[in-house]
Amino acid sequence: MHPRVRASTLPGGDYITLLHVGPYRSDSLPDLGDARAELVAWADENEVAYGSDTPRGIELACALERFEVGPVDEEDFTKWRTEFAYLIRPRT
Repeated sequence: MHPRVRASTLPGGDYITLLHVGPYRSDSLPDLGDARAELVAWADENEVAYGSDTPRGIELACALERFEVGPVDEEDFTKWRTEFAYLIRPRT
């Protein structure tokens, strides 16, 4: 086994999720960066805690990006599907 790879499970709990359909990167279409920003903005607007502030930025308890359909499966990037899931943290 590669020393940086380990088997584990995702923590149980509630997650906020967003499904992005479209390219990974684009100058003219919404891309993965836009999808992440949309998920974070929604969480902030709805007072859903998904991370903790640190001096280096936000620390996420658990974050998942699952590439459901991508370039290996589908040539048309407008059909690529990426699911984002962030574990919800209790507000302190």
